Amino acid sequence: MADRDSAQWWEALRRHEFVVQGCADCGRLRFPSRAYCAGCRSRSWRWQAVEPLARIESWIVTRGHTVVMVRLEAAADCVLYGHWRQPRAPRPGEQVHVAYEDADDVTVIEWRPGNTLAGGRGWN
Repeated sequence: MADRDSAQWWEALRRHEFVVQGCADCGRLRFPSRAYCAGCRSRSWRWQAVEPLARIESWIVTRGHTVVMVRLEAAADCVLYGHWRQPRAPRPGEQVHVAYEDADDVTVIEWRPGNTLAGGRGWN
């Protein structure tokens, strides 16, 4: 699952830290992680925390599991996927927040409706 460019992201996720790559030269945020910036072609970057809030773009149901595709509100170029375990179908454009699912050797993302973080805390 983890590769050279994404290993640090998976490590941050395991600590329940929500980060994306940011170009050290032009500041453009990106996800998934890459070796260089699509904007200025710089190879300098750092991981930075962003609000784990997003809007649903699309979803797919496969083998009884719903996977949503979301676009981060803090970084419109960043599109991520995650589980949807709600009793109802997701809605296009719906605001969601991240929840972390810890498995034996990996942490994955579950997206939940609304703008409150898991544990009942608001982001701010």
